[in-house]
Amino acid sequence: MYNKMESCMEYRRITFFIPENEERYKEYAAINPDMNAEEIVWRVNNNLDKEKYKFDVTVSDCNNLYVIVNKYFKLPEDYCPPDLVEVDGSLMREAVAEAYVKMRDAAQKDGFSIRVTSAYRSIEDQQKLYNKFLLNDPAEVVDETCARPCYSEHHTGLAVDVEGSIKGGRNISKTPEAAWVKENCHKYGFILRYLPEIVEITGYASEPWHLRYVGTQVSTDMRDKKVKSFEEYRERFLK
Repeated sequence: MYNKMESCMEYRRITFFIPENEERYKEYAAINPDMNAEEIVWRVNNNLDKEKYKFDVTVSDCNNLYVIVNKYFKLPEDYCPPDLVEVDGSLMREAVAEAYVKMRDAAQKDGFSIRVTSAYRSIEDQQKLYNKFLLNDPAEVVDETCARPCYSEHHTGLAVDVEGSIKGGRNISKTPEAAWVKENCHKYGFILRYLPEIVEITGYASEPWHLRYVGTQVSTDMRDKKVKSFEEYRERFLK
């Protein structure tokens, strides 16, 4: 159990310690006494001590392969990723396209059918999608399954939604492709971004169709280290 009176020196020994967050670390520790110092630091550095969509930061490393875009970190309204190419009717960044094709073809060789249903979305497209969901549900419900414009990973060109042998990405869990993707996507540089175990971190319900490209080195290391969220991995191992 975390000791509420733990010395500030324990935070300062952590490699990703941010001095200006020190008071926030202590406040977060007070309400999360079971967390160790390292977990407190990576969480606070990701703004998990703040309210989603109420404390946000516009990212400056938009084109970085490891950029974080979520309910705390947003993209500029005029952002468009570089080197977009079209594959299976969807736009994605060139490295993502190459990795996706390899994964799709490997699945086919194993007797499975995988196809991208959505990849890059402009800010305007995301706004239309979000507004469409708002016609049927209040914002607090929509926010569980749909990102607000500027806050979607799809804006980066690094995310792809895939479907299996039943049409529609949201049906992939009903297909054998879901198990194949879960077991094999890391081999091609993808991670399952929104797992049911990390809803509290991502703010999204489980999405077994949503893959994020991070490159094979990171995707394999995340699997080996059993780190579920990209927020945690990026803070602890990429900074």
